[in-house]
Amino acid sequence: MKKLKYIILAAGLLSACNYLDVEPIGKVIPHTISDYRALMTSAYTTLPKYRTLLSLPSDETADFDMDHDQSQLYIYNASWRGNNAAAQEYPYGSMYQTIFYTNDIIKNVDNSDEDHSGESRPQIKAEAYALRAFIHFELLNMYAKWYDKATAQTDRGVPIYTEIDIEQKFIPATIEQVYTQIFKDLEAAKSLIETETQELAFRYRYTKPAVAMLEARIRLYRNEWAEALTAVTAILPSAQLQDLNALNLETDQAQLPFMPSSVETIQALNKCFDRNTPYTYIGDDLVAKYDQTGDLRFGTYIKPMYGAYVCAKYTQETNRSTFRWAETYLIAAEAAAHIEGKLAEAKEYLKTLIRHRFTPEAYTAKAEAIDAMGQEQLLAEIADERAREFLMEGHRWFDLRRTTRPAITKTLTDPMTGLPATFTLGQDDPRYTLDFPLSAVANNPDLAK
Repeated sequence: MKKLKYIILAAGLLSACNYLDVEPIGKVIPHTISDYRALMTSAYTTLPKYRTLLSLPSDETADFDMDHDQSQLYIYNASWRGNNAAAQEYPYGSMYQTIFYTNDIIKNVDNSDEDHSGESRPQIKAEAYALRAFIHFELLNMYAKWYDKATAQTDRGVPIYTEIDIEQKFIPATIEQVYTQIFKDLEAAKSLIETETQELAFRYRYTKPAVAMLEARIRLYRNEWAEALTAVTAILPSAQLQDLNALNLETDQAQLPFMPSSVETIQALNKCFDRNTPYTYIGDDLVAKYDQTGDLRFGTYIKPMYGAYVCAKYTQETNRSTFRWAETYLIAAEAAAHIEGKLAEAKEYLKTLIRHRFTPEAYTAKAEAIDAMGQEQLLAEIADERAREFLMEGHRWFDLRRTTRPAITKTLTDPMTGLPATFTLGQDDPRYTLDFPLSAVANNPDLAK
């Protein structure tokens, strides 16, 4: 009966999950600790590629290379046209498929048979809790309103999925209810996690610093500045930043900060750049945020092409980035800038990062400018630095949502006419929240507004 339940759930409830595919050793139901490690690996590998897709509606992106046969699909995403059947769908069912695997691990790994593999039940279980928390958090930031403490108790969130139950109805919970579950999972992960670091081949797995970073990011998004600063400063003594001045930027690409092999990588789970995604040109306002002579990321993260600028990270086939030490400093800077009496501390966090990104001469000038900033100016500079550092990694759209939600105007090639057309996202526009995908609503009418 249990086997039948897995197959039914895999085949239908979660939109094309296939539990049979996770069996590298030919079994349907896991029994040993190694089986559960294999299942946890499958949970990681089923996480879809979506971070570049999240960059499209942000101000990072302008028009597309229309020679790419997929460009017309992505223009609909970049121009905020909601659930248009011609658009590329954002992930939904595949995210819950990953949660499906974590649910099984959390429920059953403690009873798994010993197989002398050297794998740890608590570590596997901790990773499952952390991944489940992360996915619920990502889903909230895609399909729910930005966090507002005053209304989170009633604002519609996303379905919470913690039990494998064939009878479960996937009805969206409130935003605060989802966060309550996220924090519950985080606490469980923190109590169980054993591993401090992972070797390169396993850097997609959760570690103690990765769990701390997840908590810090969540606290930042909820404007819980003291809690965010506490979470992130606990791991700052372990932080390593890659000094771009010390690299040959032509030949040492494997050491670039967004690469899994970089010293900056904490966790490399998300495949940020899908080579099937067409080139999108970077918006002029975003390009203008870079110091083109002193910032070593200009030409390394962003480069000229076809008379405009594109993200140079697309050329890195193997890059994955979920948490890295640069974000640690930026969370610390933003959180401290919001706390009375910590403005000078916030400036030091920011300067530490940019010292590793700018030439020495440019850093000196930039540091002097930062030292002269008041709180409002500094927060704007931190936001710009996040835009520069995390170009096209999926952070910018979430950052705009959680902070100022500015009006954005783009001129894009309209696929209907082949001519340039202007599109505008208004200040605090409801379209800062993505619609649940058409396929998800068709499978689950409870998602309909």
